[in-house]
Parts: sequence; structure tokens; C-alpha cells
Amino acid sequence: MTRGAAILAAIAAVVATATAALGDEPTFDPRVMSKLLREVDRRGTPNAYFQQCPTDVWRKLVPRSNVVLPEMNYDRCERDALACARLCFDGHNPEACFETARVIQDNGGEDQQLKAEAMFAQACATGSAAGCTNRGAGMRLGRLPDSLRGNEKAANHCTYETFKLSCSEGDAWGCTMYGAALQNGEGVAKDKDAATMAFKKACEIDASFVACQYAKSYMESGH
Repeated sequence: MTRGAAILAAIAAVVATATAALGDEPTFDPRVMSKLLREVDRRGTPNAYFQQCPTDVWRKLVPRSNVVLPEMNYDRCERDALACARLCFDGHNPEACFETARVIQDNGGEDQQLKAEAMFAQACATGSAAGCTNRGAGMRLGRLPDSLRGNEKAANHCTYETFKLSCSEGDAWGCTMYGAALQNGEGVAKDKDAATMAFKKACEIDASFVACQYAKSYMESGH
């Protein structure tokens, strides 16, 4: 692994965990996990989207423009994960898809992380830019589609294009990851000026978010 790839992998690990739920007491009932995983398995799209580059599935399942989507957040999804998953699948609600992925990520074991990745891919397909970013981050950690295994050049190009897309859609982590790829030449020729612009955009989106802190660290290090 090149130095740049190692740095991006480290950031990817942070992306995968930085949005963990806050609170003193967990609200997820571990007895629900097996039912939740079966719900994901019985749907065909998550695994199908997992096997594709996120840019190829982006917004494939967006709801009709006149549909009013109920609000969803992590706490609500954690309390009733099955209802959240069904809202994702049947209502094409991007936040429900994203938060379902996070619930599996946070409460499942290592052997269940591929299910979380599949749900991030599902979130990307329903129009969650953060879902695309997190799926790209998972790819940086080696959770690749079968077609990209053993093809580092193609995998790097896919993640670069994914972060470019999610940054353009206003996702702060996407911009930080996009800038890191540009700065280190991962999937694209090095371009420090473009990287700086991406890092600055991450902070413009949310100056208090951890993605901005990492972007600033990158700009200060210059490598």
C-alpha cells in the first residue's frame, strides 16, 4: 500500500465511525439484529448495489418529487430498526437507508459489516450523498465489489469518482475524501490546488464537523 493509500484508508476508517450515535445508553435491542439482517437479505437491491461502483447506482431509486418523506434520524432508527429498514426499502427514504446502515455498522459484528456496506450502497441509490461517501470509504477499507478485487487502479478510480460526486452534492466527508485523493494522487493525477478547494468546501459545508478538522490537517501538512 502506498503512503497516500494508507492515509486515505485511515480517513476512511474515521468516515465509517465518525457519525456514531451520541448518548449514554444504547437503544438498540440486539435481539432485533437477526431480523434486521434477514430483512436486508430478502431484498435484492442492497447486495446488487454493493457489487457496483457507487457512481453507477447514484439516485437509481429516488422517490417521486411529490412524495413527502417522513423525517428519520439515528436514534429513531436504532429504536425501531425494522421499521426504519422498511421505510428505506418501501418508501425509498434515503435517510432511513443511511441510518439503517449505521445501526448495522455500530451494533453488528465484523462479519456483518458487509451488510452495512450494502445498505450504504442502497442509501446512495436512494439519493443519500453521505451513503455514497460511506460506501466509498468502505471500499477504501477493502470491502470491494467482486469486479474490482485485484484491480487497484480501477478501485481507486471508482472511489475518487465517488468522493467527487458526493462532494459536489454537498457532503462534507465526501469533500475531505475527495481532497485527500487529489492531494495524494489516488485514482487521479495529483492536484494540490484542486485538493485545497475540496478541503475548503468541506469546511464551508460545516466548519464544526470532524470532516473539516481532517481537511484542515491535510491543508496544513501539505502532503
